[in-house]
Amino acid sequence: MSCTRRDLHQIEFAIRTLDNNVCNVKLAYALAKNLKRIKRELECIQEATKPSKEYAEFDRRRDAIAAGMAQKNKAGEPVTYNGQYVILNQDALDKALAPLREEFSVTIKEHKQKLSGVDDLLDEEVPFKFYTVPESILEEDGVFTSGAVGVGSPLSVLLDAIIVEKPDVEPTE
Repeated sequence: MSCTRRDLHQIEFAIRTLDNNVCNVKLAYALAKNLKRIKRELECIQEATKPSKEYAEFDRRRDAIAAGMAQKNKAGEPVTYNGQYVILNQDALDKALAPLREEFSVTIKEHKQKLSGVDDLLDEEVPFKFYTVPESILEEDGVFTSGAVGVGSPLSVLLDAIIVEKPDVEPTE
């Protein structure tokens, strides 16, 4: 079967969503085996987009400046929201970061160029061999009967990838 790396990312999410809700050992085994195979593929993308030492230094110094200018809680720690520092004066932060951005301008440009190809990598079709299970195992387990499997959802993408022996079903009206 071939699919995009973006599909693999969705399937990984779906498997992790199921977590330990799978009762059937054969299904749990298939999910674990597929998760391991998917991780190997996705780790290659992570490795390819890993920042250079120079960019990591820029990011470390940028983070220190942002943390210093962030709103603080009662303990004096920087406040974050959705993984970002809460900055009270963005203009002042931009001004403080300008010399750092200038110093690392080439490094920043190189890093942006490296990341620009990520979408292309994710949308590229790749051959991928899924460990499959018969649909009867899914029916026995019952984990997929909760109604959470909408068309196009991560769980439906997972099911399309791992199910074999789909029975012919007469259309109902």
